[in-house]
Amino acid sequence: MGKLKETLVDELNLNSIDDIDGFNKALGSADGKFFNDSGKAKYFNQPRAIDQLEDWQILSPVRKNIHGSNEFNRIIHQMYKKRTIDYCYGYNLKYPPNLPQPLGNEEIVYGDKVINVINHRVNKKRVYPQDGLNYIANGEMGYVIGQYKTKKAQYSGQPKFTEVEFSSQKGYKYTFYPSDFKEEGDSPLELAYAITVHKAQGSDFKTTFVVIPKPCFNLSRELLYTALTRQKERVIIFFQGTSILELKEYASPMLSETNSRLTNLFKKPNVEEVNGRYLEKYLIHCASDKTLLRSKSEMLIYEKLLAEGLEPIYEKELSMGGFTRIPDFTITDDDTGETYYWEHCGMLNNPEYRKRWEAKKKWYYENGILPLEDGGGPNGTLISTQDSPNEGISMPEIESILEKIK
Repeated sequence: MGKLKETLVDELNLNSIDDIDGFNKALGSADGKFFNDSGKAKYFNQPRAIDQLEDWQILSPVRKNIHGSNEFNRIIHQMYKKRTIDYCYGYNLKYPPNLPQPLGNEEIVYGDKVINVINHRVNKKRVYPQDGLNYIANGEMGYVIGQYKTKKAQYSGQPKFTEVEFSSQKGYKYTFYPSDFKEEGDSPLELAYAITVHKAQGSDFKTTFVVIPKPCFNLSRELLYTALTRQKERVIIFFQGTSILELKEYASPMLSETNSRLTNLFKKPNVEEVNGRYLEKYLIHCASDKTLLRSKSEMLIYEKLLAEGLEPIYEKELSMGGFTRIPDFTITDDDTGETYYWEHCGMLNNPEYRKRWEAKKKWYYENGILPLEDGGGPNGTLISTQDSPNEGISMPEIESILEKIK
């Protein structure tokens, strides 16, 4: 949590970890204290808080334990909303608070970022203006923006209900009462400074802080992909392991939830056992030695290398020049000591993929690993092949390369 706190200070432009007003501004408050709903923002010609709801978000694969979203919410809430919570309870006040009582076990108060966790239709009297959808879906996120009474109304008693504006329904306020929140935790709203990756599906945030504990038993290739693609501009990863490259294993088909689902409705599953796991055969590319590869083209190359008596190593880490890269295949000639690094490019028609490949190729060159056609380099020989525009692979080209290195 210490590293996350330091990063929040930097990324949210806080003066310190105790900068409550700065934190509120990072949420959407115009002055660090008040959260304008759409109506007030228009009346006072000020920014509305809800427009900043997706500026940043903490994500965790898990809900419970010390690295789960619940714990992050609890810590952040105590750090930045304790002052508001105490005020809403009316501690040491001469007159009733201008804000409603905290809601539920999480003590949700004015300015909190919340997520709706129950699909439910809302009585039209609970939404303003009343021409809204009158429906809140599971996963909608918003801010508590009221009810806030002016000082002139301080004698009329504490407000009885809480108002929330959701980012998916801007311009509308939904009303919640204390009776909506049950002691056993069955409540419509939860704190949402941190949410699970599962709840973040379909959402986009400018910056995401992704926390990945180790071990994490529910982490999979699909869950990790979802976590790392929720940002529009920037993703910051907090990984508990010794190296971020440990996450590379989750790119393997072995750790795919989809590949392990034996749910074919039309015929009996065709199961392949790989290292003690049972996978749907038509969803994977499994070589004859049980190595799982990412594509059919890679599998064809790998099988050809095995057939020639070579011993390719799939995706072995290579560290040089202060960086670590992962070649598709590493082949070492025991007689000459020559090492070949074989890269197969299957998506060069994709601009981002091509850009990454050009950067990787430059890294090879800078570290003395030069192309086979140039005679190789002092630190190894680079072999690169690619799929044709129709996503096919040329076996004659593969055989020609093997003749050269043999």
